[in-house]
Amino acid sequence: IADYNVLLRDTNEIPAIIEDMRECLGQVQRRSEETYVRYLQYSAFYADSRGQFDAIAGVSGIASRYVEAAADAQVRFERLLAMADGFLSDMWGLVSWYRNFHSSYDGLIVEVQRRRHVQKEMHAVVEDMRSRLEAMYMEEVRERARFVDRSGMYLPSDLCPFIQDPPVMFVVEEDGVAERLASVQSHETRYSKNTASAIAMG
Repeated sequence: IADYNVLLRDTNEIPAIIEDMRECLGQVQRRSEETYVRYLQYSAFYADSRGQFDAIAGVSGIASRYVEAAADAQVRFERLLAMADGFLSDMWGLVSWYRNFHSSYDGLIVEVQRRRHVQKEMHAVVEDMRSRLEAMYMEEVRERARFVDRSGMYLPSDLCPFIQDPPVMFVVEEDGVAERLASVQSHETRYSKNTASAIAMG
């Protein structure tokens, strides 16, 4: 009878136990649903984060390529800048050379005009000397002829044989090749006009 009473008491407690179990099951189910919801949230967050990380990785790769491209562009720019500096230096050298050539060409024009002036004066002196020598020669020929006509017949031929010789003729000749000054064009510039005029006036 005691066992029966215990069994009866336990049997009466079964509904309460079942109710407790149902309540625990409900709690477990709620926790399971909450866990599943969080799982879905975490999955969505993970997917979103992974997409962002992938995007960041892609942007990082693009940025890295841009940085490399910028570095290459900088190297090419520095190379081009060095070439430009070289070209600029060559250009300034050419400008300096052209200025020196311009000044030297002006000096050449002045020098050519000076030489022409001197050559003209020398030709005038030579022509005057030739005329004077020719006149002196002809005068000497006449003087010797008059002496021979006046006194030659009275002098023995062996007394002074050279008395019948004609006078020496002096000839003024150019030594060397005449300067080809005509081959230089007189393109006067603002540097040579004043100097050339001063030489011509002198």
